[in-house]
Amino acid sequence: TDVAGADGDIVVTAQRRNERLQDVPVSITALSGDQLADKRIASPTDLVSSVPNLQAASTVGEGIPVFSLRGISMSDYSINQQGPVATYIDDVYKGTFPLLPVALYDLERVEVLRGPQGTLYGKNTTGGAINFITRKPGFETEGAIKAGIGNYGRREAEGVLQGALIPDRLAARFAFTYTKADGFVRNVLPGHPDLEGVDQWGARLSLLFKVSDAVSATLRLSKSEQNPQNYAILAGSIAPTGIGGTGYFRTNTGAADGVPLADDQIAQNYTPKRRQRNDAASLTIDWSLTPALALTSITSWDQGSLFNPEGTDGAPIDIVKLEGIGKTRQVTQDLRIRSTTDGRFDFIAGAYYQHEIMFDSVENRIFNFLDFDGDGLVNVQDCAVSSFFAGAFGFGYPAGVTINPSCRYYNSFDQVRNSWAIYSDGSFKASSTIKFRAGIRYNHDNGAQKNALD
Repeated sequence: TDVAGADGDIVVTAQRRNERLQDVPVSITALSGDQLADKRIASPTDLVSSVPNLQAASTVGEGIPVFSLRGISMSDYSINQQGPVATYIDDVYKGTFPLLPVALYDLERVEVLRGPQGTLYGKNTTGGAINFITRKPGFETEGAIKAGIGNYGRREAEGVLQGALIPDRLAARFAFTYTKADGFVRNVLPGHPDLEGVDQWGARLSLLFKVSDAVSATLRLSKSEQNPQNYAILAGSIAPTGIGGTGYFRTNTGAADGVPLADDQIAQNYTPKRRQRNDAASLTIDWSLTPALALTSITSWDQGSLFNPEGTDGAPIDIVKLEGIGKTRQVTQDLRIRSTTDGRFDFIAGAYYQHEIMFDSVENRIFNFLDFDGDGLVNVQDCAVSSFFAGAFGFGYPAGVTINPSCRYYNSFDQVRNSWAIYSDGSFKASSTIKFRAGIRYNHDNGAQKNALD
């Protein structure tokens, strides 16, 4: 579907049919590929500057946002939590952090719908839906590449190549993006890298097969990876009298000299790179059953992983460190039938299935620099000794929760989830100015979880 109509209007598929943006009776913001390029929207987080009521929190790193629409969102960073604002790529639901794209490239448009979307989309959402629609392959030969440089050693490139493999029968389109930049938050600890860097790439191969005049199939294969120096948690705002004192929070050498850090400096000793990887495959089949009915099948497979090592304390010693690992795989099937004529009655009816397997773990390291037993080593014995002192003298967290120094707390779980739904949405045009619309949905979700706490 072309973004622009004959008069330059933006054509959207928010209601699962081609309609001019101004004719869609729902709250929607649509941005064409040209608008995205003009506004330099290169990651999902950048959308907030162009979409009203949209906010994004980078809970686990830049480019991996948790969206909020009209104030409806979530604040949990566990990968088994699915936000009320759903993210789709070519109508494929991406429910967890490891499956989200690290960069936006070669897009036809982005559609942001506000409010519940359970009767139009296979996955139920209460806050809204954000659909990234990539450009379809075409039989015309075309190609383009662009590159740029910037400060902090920034290098970026993006390109596309398209052409017919079999004239009027099989077409291919390949697109890629690459960005790398040094960190802009200076780490003053010798031997430790600067933070807030960029290192990511993505590639997508799309194949269009025209089976007949009535049937077409589009196969999309994509892969992306992010491996930058992690985001920085600046500790300069913490009072010098806080935990660790001046020597740890107000220093530029790691020694207890009390020299304040600049706004773009950090003294961080825990600096592993953050990693996110995902692979995706989807097959979309469009079949024009009759001049008035069309059938669409979308089958997808996704897998992703996330490693997020966080220096939560922003300090040169191990006061509070966190390490999160997430892995997930999912398969989905969305089958829907819809009317294609612009008559008085329009409808869509569909069935949806999702199977998801995930693993999530979090390790918290609390005051791992304290040698409680005085043997010159910081190990599990120090955790045992600190636990004894915590029990004997009563220091620790309130409400029966004791978090002891020199200890590591690890939580992990495996989860399997299955979801299926049937949904329908219809409208009746009573007159040129009045239209009635109604929708219905039945949803069933279940999950099995195995917990481990060490």
